Amino acid sequence: MPRWQPPARRSRPAPPYQAYTYRTFYEQMSNGLLSVQGATYGYAALDSNEVTYTGVAGTCTGNPYGNTNCNGLFSDQAVGRMQGGLREALRKLDNQVDWTQYDFDGDSVVDLVVFIQPAMDGACGGTTNNHLWSHRFVLTGGSYATHSRDALGRRIVVADYTLQSGLGGADGCDTSQLMPVGTVAHETGHGFGLPDLYDTSNKTEGIGEYSLMGSGNYTSPFSPSRMDAWSLNELGWVTILPISTSNTYGFGAAPTSDTAFYLPVGGANPRGE
Repeated sequence: MPRWQPPARRSRPAPPYQAYTYRTFYEQMSNGLLSVQGATYGYAALDSNEVTYTGVAGTCTGNPYGNTNCNGLFSDQAVGRMQGGLREALRKLDNQVDWTQYDFDGDSVVDLVVFIQPAMDGACGGTTNNHLWSHRFVLTGGSYATHSRDALGRRIVVADYTLQSGLGGADGCDTSQLMPVGTVAHETGHGFGLPDLYDTSNKTEGIGEYSLMGSGNYTSPFSPSRMDAWSLNELGWVTILPISTSNTYGFGAAPTSDTAFYLPVGGANPRGE
């Protein structure tokens, strides 16, 4: 079972900002250092009805909305069912894909697989919403071995993935419209090793809407918040520059800046920040 609790979904209107694609959002945020490349396969029609893969509503605990929906996450059985559906999709699409194209570091592991499911996001909440909840995780119980082999003859395997809804529109929960990039961009950040920066206990906002890795993916799904300076530095996409009283500094616009400034704080630092 994952050791995290996804935040309860909150609806947001969409301001009239530029609508990004998955690729252009990351290209701008990384100052051109990352361009998400890939291909789309499917849909793969699974063999059973949806509840087979979500877990039976009424049998799970831990849902942040306070209900007993499973959403593919809120029990070990629900996770097993949900990932069983992912493995079934991989089996149905396996022979259509040259998996060697997606192992860029040569370790015989696909770098990331993004699954899109066709129902409302479980994170939208509601007492009857037992759809799959968007998340990033790894396949438990062993990786999925594809038909492709690398230059050393090793089977290419799938382990790391994200899952999100393909429907959502401006507020992320409108099933009459396609889902914009906010959620998949946030989950991809986890794929790069970044943690959630919202408060997983739901007691505070954490970093809130100031970061993609907080709740900034919901600020405007068509034009989400950028990553915060700490996350950008973790990925090597900004230079960190301390500010002193003896210099003059110029601040560029966030979409084109490659520098993050910080103020060194003197005195006691009991939390080691």
